[in-house]
Amino acid sequence: MSREIHTTNGISNYKTALRQKWFSWKDVSSFFEQVCNLAVERGGFFCAFILEWEAGEGKWKKLVGAPRESADALGDFLNLLPEPTKKNTSPEPKNLILLQSSGKIVSLSKSAQKGAYSAMLVPILNLEIESKIFLFLVSDDGSEFNEIENELLADVSYHLSYAYSHLIEQNRRLSAQKAMATSEKKFLAIFETVVDAIILITERAEIIMFNPAAEKMFGFSSDEVTGKNVKVLMPDPFYSEHDSYIERYIHTSEKRIIGIGREVLAIKQDGTIFPIELAVSEVHLDGHRYFVGVIRDITRRKNAEDSLVAKNEELELLNKSLEARIDREMSLRRERERTLEAQSRMAAMGEMIGNIAHQWRQPLNAISILIQEMEFAYTEQESNEKYIQDTTSRILDLLQSMSQTIDDFRNFYKPNKEKETFSLRNTVEKSLSLVAASMKNQNIKIETHFSGNDTAYGYPNELAQVLLNILSNAKDALLQHKPEVPSILVRIFSEENRKIVVIKDNGGGFDSSVGDKIFLPYFSTKEQGAGVGLGLYMSKAIVEKNMGGKLTASSDGVGAEFRIELP
Repeated sequence: MSREIHTTNGISNYKTALRQKWFSWKDVSSFFEQVCNLAVERGGFFCAFILEWEAGEGKWKKLVGAPRESADALGDFLNLLPEPTKKNTSPEPKNLILLQSSGKIVSLSKSAQKGAYSAMLVPILNLEIESKIFLFLVSDDGSEFNEIENELLADVSYHLSYAYSHLIEQNRRLSAQKAMATSEKKFLAIFETVVDAIILITERAEIIMFNPAAEKMFGFSSDEVTGKNVKVLMPDPFYSEHDSYIERYIHTSEKRIIGIGREVLAIKQDGTIFPIELAVSEVHLDGHRYFVGVIRDITRRKNAEDSLVAKNEELELLNKSLEARIDREMSLRRERERTLEAQSRMAAMGEMIGNIAHQWRQPLNAISILIQEMEFAYTEQESNEKYIQDTTSRILDLLQSMSQTIDDFRNFYKPNKEKETFSLRNTVEKSLSLVAASMKNQNIKIETHFSGNDTAYGYPNELAQVLLNILSNAKDALLQHKPEVPSILVRIFSEENRKIVVIKDNGGGFDSSVGDKIFLPYFSTKEQGAGVGLGLYMSKAIVEKNMGGKLTASSDGVGAEFRIELP
């Protein structure tokens, strides 16, 4: 009976001591240490430990214990403790009897025996985190704990679990507060040092934050404007209409500036009105809506724009006084056009010689082979009169073909004196025949598609020069761009009583920025030295001035397309 009173009183004293320390624990580590110390000092237990079950390794781990000298005996205890389950992690303490032999704890028993230890596994629960923490109390009296002691220890389990959960929550709250404080410091550092003005207002348009950049921009201190309506920074009509802007947005969610940004006017403390670039964002904090305005002074930019406008006006006035000079320049321009035409003819002649060279390459090779054969036949004494006559005849035929090529090119470049009715198809086919050898030599595929009436009225030879010029440019573009299958497509068709010739290649085309310049004299997209930039200029003059048609160019990223329209 004396043992029961002593143990019951000890547990009761232990419970009371724990309640007295309720608000003194600051962290989990000191909490566990004092729980064990009080169990020994006030509860009269032989030793006390805080244990954690490590499910992954399947063993118990000591976190802290008292007294320190009892730690050696704990190893014997831990080897005998059962694995915790849902049943023995309930708030009910687990009553154990530990048997010893030769100073060693050797087994568990369900009944008290002399020389044994009685022990309790008291759960310390936390419903928010998944853990298996126990207070392990050991008494050197082998008697089982009675019903009253079990109830007292159940109360101890409840209070310890509550205190443990409170500490966990407290630590979590402190961590959150520290994180919030750090975040606030970072925000304030940015808010205080950013070069743009930043203003935070409420739904009622009251200013609650006004950074140093805003103070410098508007001339107000933060204290002077905090709590005031943000419209004090706006001139009319914005001053009068601002409240209605916010009210309309709150009721309709129609964004006119929120998340968009715009240029408006602002007013400084001294009354100076200046232009700003304003970007407004909406934020929600703690259930309240706020608006953040980021403001940039654009006075310098606007002054520069105004200066540019003034310069343009000066230039416009100057242009009006240049009419007489323009007349003189027009006279010079006509003279330059005659020069350009002469240069264009020279360029065309160079192109013609190049095409003749390509046309002559095959017959020249054939003549060279025939001459070598004659020399070989003579050396081997295999030649006779018939062989010489046949070979000579073949050489003369080739020479006649070469001479005809010169005549074809000369007639082709001879300008027509008067307009005449002609076949577009014949003109296109003759033009293609003149460049066929050159195109074949570069492995360029030429496709044609003719449909509808191809009868046109104008200068066929001049049109042929235009076609040759465009085909030559297409060939150069294909050689420079190197597509996998270089090709040129030529189409003839009718469209609203107009005859259309379209020449399209897959040579990469030209950038849209040069589209308006492509027909200007001396403008070329070729590499330096590869062209003088007169061909398209003269081609446009021939089609539009001489034949009353229209020549345009376009590019789709794959290649260039030239379109000739004739009446």
